[in-house]
Parts: sequence; C-alpha cells; structure tokens
Amino acid sequence: MEILATFQDDQYPAQEILQRRFTVRCLLRDERGRFIFNRIRGKDRFGLRNHLETIGGGIEPNESHEGALRRECREEAGCTIQDIRPLGIIVDRYHLLHRETVSAFYSARVDQWLKARALTVQEQRFCMTLEFYSFEEALKMLNPEGKNQVALLIARRDYAALMQLKNIR
Repeated sequence: MEILATFQDDQYPAQEILQRRFTVRCLLRDERGRFIFNRIRGKDRFGLRNHLETIGGGIEPNESHEGALRRECREEAGCTIQDIRPLGIIVDRYHLLHRETVSAFYSARVDQWLKARALTVQEQRFCMTLEFYSFEEALKMLNPEGKNQVALLIARRDYAALMQLKNIR
C-alpha cells in the first residue's frame, strides 16, 4: 500500500519515539451510504476529548489486516463488513505515547448489523458512540482547521484518508 501522509506531532512537547504500532482503520459506510465514526468523549493523558474517529485499532499478533479490520468493525461498530478496499498508509507520531503509529486505511460497507458492539474496557471509558454522516458532512466534521491537541492529530489523519477516498471515487 502507498503511504498517503506522514504527520508529526506538533501539539505536545517533543519526546523520543520508542515504539511503533500497526493499526487498521476503516472509512465504513452504512446501507444508506453514510460514513460511520466513533464519537470519543472522555479524559486521558491527552486531555479532554470530544472528537470523531474512524473505526479501527491495533493489529494483534498473527492477525492479517483484513482479519483485524473485520474484528474492529465487529467490536467498535457492531457489524460485519463487505467490499473492503485498501486506501493507503498514514503514519502519525504521538509524543505523549512515545509512539509512531502506522495505520492502514480501508473503505468498506456494512454487510450486517449485529445485536451489540463489543467495546473494550478502555473504549467503554471513552463513552464511544456511533455517529453517521454524509460524505460532505464527514469532510466538514473531520476538517482539521480550528482543532487542536489530540482532536487535531486524529482529524488530520482521518481527513487525509477521506480525501484519498474522494480522489479514487
């Protein structure tokens, strides 16, 4: 997959990067074509959070990208997926975590809604709720302009992926 963007953390004091994390992220659409995001609310070492984030997370040992993507969509969105298409890689640095994150972005559509989501304890702590937006609304909501701290770090990553999807549609 092609690298779409690399972002440096310019929101928090520079610290040495000590680890690399590999993740998958999904621009997921429902049966009506709306994009599905998690609304993250809570407080952690990044400070107060109230922002949108694509569905996704870490790749577990011996797990394929597709396997991780399917698992994350089941857990975070409560659905199975179809029409998986690769978009590209986005690399982020998070100084507070001493981490570089390499995120493989995909687009997919909901195949079937399940009865429940399976959020981790940490995800439950952030009161993650699903929000649905048209493509135009998603562009506005993810636009990094005017955002700061962790909301900016996440928005510019997810906005870059959404712009890639726009370019290949």
